[in-house]
Amino acid sequence: MTTGITVSLKSLIDLRYHADAIDISSKKNVSSFSSGDCFSRLRGRGMEFDEVRAYQPGDDIRHMDWRVTARTSKPHTKLYHEERERPVFILVDYNPNMFFGTRVAFKSVLAAQIAAVFGWAAVKNGDRVGGIIFSGDQCIEMRPKGRKVGLLPLLKKLADYSDGHLNMKNVGGLSKALRRLRQVAKSGSLILILSDFISMDEEAKRHISLLAKHNEMVAAFIYDQLESTLPPPNYYAVSNGNEVVNIDTGNKRFRTKYDQSFTGRYNALTDYFKRYRINCLTFPTHCSVMDILHGVKLS
Repeated sequence: MTTGITVSLKSLIDLRYHADAIDISSKKNVSSFSSGDCFSRLRGRGMEFDEVRAYQPGDDIRHMDWRVTARTSKPHTKLYHEERERPVFILVDYNPNMFFGTRVAFKSVLAAQIAAVFGWAAVKNGDRVGGIIFSGDQCIEMRPKGRKVGLLPLLKKLADYSDGHLNMKNVGGLSKALRRLRQVAKSGSLILILSDFISMDEEAKRHISLLAKHNEMVAAFIYDQLESTLPPPNYYAVSNGNEVVNIDTGNKRFRTKYDQSFTGRYNALTDYFKRYRINCLTFPTHCSVMDILHGVKLS
């Protein structure tokens, strides 16, 4: 399933058959500071207006509808109900460095496929799905909507830009996408970030820590095997399209430094997510997405 350098809309739609592989239903209990000491499984998703009715003894005076009360000369109060549809935001990194892969598939292909599986699981769970695709200084935003109405436009954009034409010049956008997300995400949302986190800076970390206080978050760390392990000892020519550099992978000092660089970055990243109780899943490009996702439970 995880192959190639681009993805099609049809292939992302077909992943709906794998939605059962993961369980994204909320299982966290959090105390509500505004409603006493009881526990809620809705994790403070917010309140939606329901109706106005005549005031009854015991009603919260803070919910009085003063306009209706003044018009009728009888006290009326507003009724609210807790939102049942959880907003799900899927942030997908389409920076130039994501369009890379030495075995099986590009990192961008995995990102699109993981987004599709999570998206279909959210639709099945009755959640509202939206997302942001970011690259360089560009952010494409889609607000969460119910059923397939929210997910399909996101999948189409992922397929349309899977050829890397969104922005192939600058690396960035994560902090901008997260800053925008803080403006639109309601408390109790599920946020999924799909990236290699090369563009993770201090500003992005600050936004993530603030979002993690009131939302459930999942980080999908995507990497290529060449980024973690050098190829067998030999001389290799490496090019960025303009320049060519020859490297000697038989040099033990170079191999050790290379391995330590990736291990250090990976450990720092996972330690950071652990500190803020963020689920972190790791996806190497040469492994099957479904093998990793099968049986995943966000709890």
